Amino acid sequence: MNKQEQKEYNSFHYKTNERYSIPPEQTVYFPVWNKIREILTDKETIMEIGCGSGQLANLLLRNGKKYISGIDMAEEGIKLAQKMNPTNKNKFKVGDVDSLDWIGGVDTLISTEVLEHIENDIEVVDKIAAGTRFIFSVPNFKAKGHLRTFQTLEEIKERYKNLTIINHYPFQINSKAVIHLIDSIV
Repeated sequence: MNKQEQKEYNSFHYKTNERYSIPPEQTVYFPVWNKIREILTDKETIMEIGCGSGQLANLLLRNGKKYISGIDMAEEGIKLAQKMNPTNKNKFKVGDVDSLDWIGGVDTLISTEVLEHIENDIEVVDKIAAGTRFIFSVPNFKAKGHLRTFQTLEEIKERYKNLTIINHYPFQINSKAVIHLIDSIV
């Protein structure tokens, strides 16, 4: 799936699937997002790449985290993020990670369920400013739009060699699917 197809696919799902409009606590991803909330300090400034409908942002903002901004390539996702976070809607912008020369200016960058969709994921990771905490998740299962999956932590370490991995939290979200949550430093 090329970038335009991915954008259209995401926009279609944001428009037609109610799961993107429900509170974060009601999603299958809540255990992953809640762990992110737990491991963040209240002092860290946060930017999210691939913020989708703003569910993770909603959880973090309601819990006093310093969420500075979220970008997503799908305009429909940003509309939902702004609706889900009405007092913080100015924090969400349509944007493509490929258009950024570098990613920095915050303590922590978060990107959940995004890297497996990006052809040039290693180049994206290389754009992150040195010393930035990078919290991300990747799946072990194939799905439409997944360009890669990761069965083990070793596979993740091999792909993202420039990261110093601090912690790995695997989450079993159903009988076969695992989400690997990685806490790392660039």
